[in-house]
Amino acid sequence: MHLTPTLLAKSKSKHALVMLKSVMSGRKLYLFKERNPEKLEVLHYDPHIDTDTIYQEVKRIRSAELPSYTPFPGYTKGYKKVYDNAPDVYIPTLKNKLD
Repeated sequence: MHLTPTLLAKSKSKHALVMLKSVMSGRKLYLFKERNPEKLEVLHYDPHIDTDTIYQEVKRIRSAELPSYTPFPGYTKGYKKVYDNAPDVYIPTLKNKLD
């Protein structure tokens, strides 16, 4: 009894790339959604008619894995806050070459 095809088979991804189409202008939008049978409807801005419209799912393009984002590892030595309640952002210190 050989179980090789069963053991080496790829598992289904949890997400799918789908194409949505604007109800009013026909503009296309591509989004990732979870793998479920119901069709997706989204209220999103349509730049062709300059207003929010409903986008309906037209077809599923392919299975896809969402990219894994690595968290920011830390701040470098040049990190400083501009003022006390400033958000945590990296502001590089630029040195003037003329000095």
